[in-house]
Amino acid sequence: MKKYLNAEKLRSLGIYIILILVIIVVGTLNSAFLSKNNILNIGSQISMNGILSVGMTIVIISGGFDLSVGSNTAMCGAVALIVSNSTGSVLLGLLGALVVGLLFGTCNGLIVKKIGINALITTLATNIAMKGIALIYTHSDSIMSTNDLFKAIGKMKILDIPFNLLLFVICVIVGQIFMSKTKPGRYIYALGGNERAARLSGIKTDLYGIIAFAISGFCCALVGIMMTTKLGSVSATYASGYEMDAIAATVIGGTSINGGEGSVGRTVAGILLLGVLSNAFDLMGIGIEYQYVFKGVVILLAVSADKISDFTKSKKVSFQK
Repeated sequence: MKKYLNAEKLRSLGIYIILILVIIVVGTLNSAFLSKNNILNIGSQISMNGILSVGMTIVIISGGFDLSVGSNTAMCGAVALIVSNSTGSVLLGLLGALVVGLLFGTCNGLIVKKIGINALITTLATNIAMKGIALIYTHSDSIMSTNDLFKAIGKMKILDIPFNLLLFVICVIVGQIFMSKTKPGRYIYALGGNERAARLSGIKTDLYGIIAFAISGFCCALVGIMMTTKLGSVSATYASGYEMDAIAATVIGGTSINGGEGSVGRTVAGILLLGVLSNAFDLMGIGIEYQYVFKGVVILLAVSADKISDFTKSKKVSFQK
């Protein structure tokens, strides 16, 4: 019994231990790594994928999956920029992006929970559809912002800290509190752990499944806004592949792909680990193609660890019986 408890504790703390070890090793090998500018650079680089990962974590904990975050992010960014260009109102553009993100996430949730189509298939299909809509909306071209205030948002700093990094920190804090301290958060865990049991206990499983997807959509809107205000332009393909990075951070952080287990905090450790390694590879002159290979291998290892953990749990149950 004690052996299984120790294994579970090690699994939950493992990502933090690995992150600390990697930081120590890289910092020792390259003194520039721990400089203030480089630390802020890493934080700024991971912030957008980090926000998406917060939403992805909540969806996966609920037992779902969201492959549509890349296209949703691009579409929200396009709405923010084009509306602010055409109306001259930055506020209207930002609100429009938030509404689109929420609606798209909610639609994903409705299809999955009310119609009953598998989340993987649903979000793969909506990802393709939304990419097509974004291409139509942007006329398959890159569109530049004509609003100086809009472009200034992406370059904002507070106490010399980039605004997108601060927004990431806020999302992490809110996400962690929501999942660990509120009833809806606990219900989402219950939904992912055993949907039938959660339903029988009186939890409105469909509602909380939809809420999880809506949160992911809202995170997409935030990233779409930050991306376009920072770049001052938008294209339907700007956020292509973001979903893979969000999934990678979530899975590496220890969130079970079967649902019901994980935390926003561990996902942050996952996205930090990826960011630190990516930065270290850049400092060492290792090409992006090798980084993709490494990331794929790490995801496979993380999923394998998840499966091994599930196996040990089942053995534990059998032993107790």
